[in-house]
Amino acid sequence: MKKTLLSIFALSSIALSNSTIAAEYDLAPQQIEINGQVDSNNSCTISVLDRVITLDNVTTKQFNDMTGLPTIAAKNINIQFSDCSSNIDKANVIIPPQDNGYFKNTYPEKDRSNIAIAVVNSENNIMRNLSDGDHRTKTINKDSHNAIITIPVNYYNPIPGTPVTPGKVAASVTLDINVSNED
Repeated sequence: MKKTLLSIFALSSIALSNSTIAAEYDLAPQQIEINGQVDSNNSCTISVLDRVITLDNVTTKQFNDMTGLPTIAAKNINIQFSDCSSNIDKANVIIPPQDNGYFKNTYPEKDRSNIAIAVVNSENNIMRNLSDGDHRTKTINKDSHNAIITIPVNYYNPIPGTPVTPGKVAASVTLDINVSNED
């Protein structure tokens, strides 16, 4: 009987001490605002408008001995981003680094010219050195959800001042293309 009374006393003491520790206090209610957006997709439609760029024919006499560039107009690689989700802010095109800073002529050697292909500025008078690659970014138009990134290319004499040899020119490049938001 003494053990039972002692057990009941111990249990009631524990129950009373727990109830005082677990006291509740009323605080003012707090409101949390939750925002979000549901898009139909999280992407853009990406199109390379011309998969094959054909430069105009050029003669060996049309190359500038100082710059290595010809006097003919450059052609553009155009990458179009369309129907972009509203949360997409930037379109990016990355040209990976190229040995010697330009695209090598890969046409079979027997019929190949000593000319390469270069990325140039919009005035066609400065070759962009691609030794470290090239990164082009364009902001997506918030009204049309579109953007176009243009990369002008032209023939290039990799050793300006040396005679240009007649022949075929071919080059290819793999572009890294992506979209992102500014956050």
